[in-house]
Amino acid sequence: MSSVESNFEVLRPRTAADLRDCFARLRVASRELAKQPFDQFLELLDELGRRWRPGTAYHQQAVEMMSGMLSRRAVEAALAGLVLGLSPAALAMGLRHELGRTDLLETWQADERGIGLVRGYPLGVVAQILAGNVFLGGVIALSQSLLTHNAVVLKLSREDSGFTSLFAKALHEVDRNQRVTPALAVCAWDSREEEFNEVVRGEADGIVVWGGAAAVAAYPAERCRGRVIHYGPRLGIGMVLAGVDLEQALPALAWDVALWEQQACSSPRLVLVEDPDQSLSLPRRVARELSAALTKIRAAVPSEGALALMSAHLGFDFSRVPLEEPIRNLGL
Repeated sequence: MSSVESNFEVLRPRTAADLRDCFARLRVASRELAKQPFDQFLELLDELGRRWRPGTAYHQQAVEMMSGMLSRRAVEAALAGLVLGLSPAALAMGLRHELGRTDLLETWQADERGIGLVRGYPLGVVAQILAGNVFLGGVIALSQSLLTHNAVVLKLSREDSGFTSLFAKALHEVDRNQRVTPALAVCAWDSREEEFNEVVRGEADGIVVWGGAAAVAAYPAERCRGRVIHYGPRLGIGMVLAGVDLEQALPALAWDVALWEQQACSSPRLVLVEDPDQSLSLPRRVARELSAALTKIRAAVPSEGALALMSAHLGFDFSRVPLEEPIRNLGL
């Protein structure tokens, strides 16, 4: 396999001044980034996505890098999702869902009532405080920032797998004219070093925190200059309703349980099952067949990380919860 070359490097600031200089550089780059047409972003990210298809150097590197922590099948499934997620159709659909229209950041248009004109503007420089539990987290953070014309600081987690840096290298490779990469910095410092956290709180126009409780506590909204969005921690929940095709749904649910080895907030840790006649017949069937589906996955995808997947002896505890208010009644 040929190696993937890039002049990309992770910034490891030695002083607070180093990090402030990084923000200053990105602030200048953000002005140029805001001028880039949306179609150029789509083309660039589409080419970037194709670099992760099976048989490519990046795909092989990623599989080799991640297979010690996740099963090979799980890594390949995640990479397939990455390729799909970076396709122009998927990106446009996501942006349309979030902003209402894909050209919101480019042109004035009449609002839905036709009484005024509306246009969106980027915040400027956004700091993304990444978690280390899901290796695609940096990809999501980077794509969201660039698509909304925001320069971005990706702060790596202490448990970072190395995939975010590899992805950034691939972006540098496809961005031949440097339309985007000057507005990107991948940084690493110990979260306990408050001098660096203080720079982020004082310099970032927006802060998105993906980590756990400690990361959230480090960036309270009242101490930050810009807007703050907290995304963690979360509890993944699955729901099975009466009338669903269990032969199709439960293998899919089992795969969701297994994919990230229970490390992601999207990993269902609690399953709510509708029990319309209060006989427990459907919940017991779901428990039995979900256990069997997990056993099949365990045989096909041996756990290579911290999680030992549930076996045929999986035990279930049943609690009745009104479907209308499941979260509140569970005390979560």
